[in-house]
Amino acid sequence: MSRMNDKERLVATIQELLAIPSPTFHEQAICDFIVKRLQKTQPTQCIQDEHGIIAHYRSHKELPTLAFVGHTDVVPEFFEPRIDGSKLHGAGASDMKAGLGACLYIVEEHLSELLERFNIVFIVYNREEGTALKENGLYSLLKENETLLKMIDCAIVAEPTDNAIQLGCMGSLHVMVSIEGKESHSARPWNGDNALYKALPLLQYIAAQDPVVHSIDELTFTEVMTVTECNVPEGRTTIPGTCDININYRFSPKRTEEEAYLVIEKKLRALKIEGLSLEIRDSVPSGQIIRSAISDEIMTKLGCNIEAKQAWTDVAQLSSCGIPCFNFGPGQQTQAHKDNEYVDIESIYDYYHHIMKLVL
Repeated sequence: MSRMNDKERLVATIQELLAIPSPTFHEQAICDFIVKRLQKTQPTQCIQDEHGIIAHYRSHKELPTLAFVGHTDVVPEFFEPRIDGSKLHGAGASDMKAGLGACLYIVEEHLSELLERFNIVFIVYNREEGTALKENGLYSLLKENETLLKMIDCAIVAEPTDNAIQLGCMGSLHVMVSIEGKESHSARPWNGDNALYKALPLLQYIAAQDPVVHSIDELTFTEVMTVTECNVPEGRTTIPGTCDININYRFSPKRTEEEAYLVIEKKLRALKIEGLSLEIRDSVPSGQIIRSAISDEIMTKLGCNIEAKQAWTDVAQLSSCGIPCFNFGPGQQTQAHKDNEYVDIESIYDYYHHIMKLVL
């Protein structure tokens, strides 16, 4: 097979995935498409349910087990995929149908070579984007297939990383801060207590927070605390009686979810704002860096830069199960969730060549 022909077939696989709309909670069609293709590769075991797909190939005790992991849902509204010069456009092109499609193609076209070195597990899961952890398809797959998945010696999660190896991931905590004031007519503000004005010291305090850098295994994780929503009741002539603020805290693998909440609580209580209350809206744990001799050997063979993962990914779930894992995908991080999302075609092919180093 020539380089150009191989490249065309690789890109065509990703285009086929991009041509199937798959917003979160509407992923049955793309899962059916993928499982039909995987069944042609005659897996030892193939599981499909409402949470996703697990295809397992052989189980030789003398061989390590390598997993390819990817989600099917996308954030942008669907549009017909197209190639424009060196870019492949499509909803979810970078996050993460390029990585998912590349892994599918490699399993289809190079399974025999892979099986000379590894047992293979291919995990495709639903509902990753914007869902609570227990709604995430991987959460259920891990719970329901614990014995099979504990066999994994290294998992590659094909999230967009610009072809860098990214270890661990940040945790994410959303805290709703409610500040009570007293509603009144704007013509007589002295009869009220403006909750938005009471919130200003908090907003200014959060805006002035410097990032906090943690070094783990010589990798830099940067903690940030940000106001992402600020709401008061509607009314152009009403002094707002309440102000609700969402604070998103991205915390490093050095902290647990409980410790992250205590950081926010301590900072905000110190402001001594009357009428302030806190409530956790959503939380996902950070992803610990779990390495092994096998995962280190795989990373060495891939030969890519090693970085910390600044965002949250399902590496957090895999690492919580004790599975050595890392993020590694061809997608551009700056393109994730954009309306006219694209992936560089050359990046896809570079990714393919890196993965193929594992069978040389």
